[in-house]
Amino acid sequence: MNNYNNKQDLITLYKNEYSPKFHRPFLELALTKLGNLNDNNPVKLTGDQIIGIQEKLNQINFIDQTFYDGLELLSFDQINYVGW
Repeated sequence: MNNYNNKQDLITLYKNEYSPKFHRPFLELALTKLGNLNDNNPVKLTGDQIIGIQEKLNQINFIDQTFYDGLELLSFDQINYVGW
């Protein structure tokens, strides 16, 4: 992840290199890993992010775009924190 300097680069990486079988688990991990951090941690999910990710996970037809939309809800630092 050291070669990626912005969120769009990371999302492109996930689009090109991340197997779809891991899309839902990544968002589930984001809820767990980022949602349970200390309130002072800058990568902790906001309430709006939690709701948005949960809405994506609750979609009956979870497709690749659902995952990419979920990544858009996260910051660059949050994606890094969860992913690697």
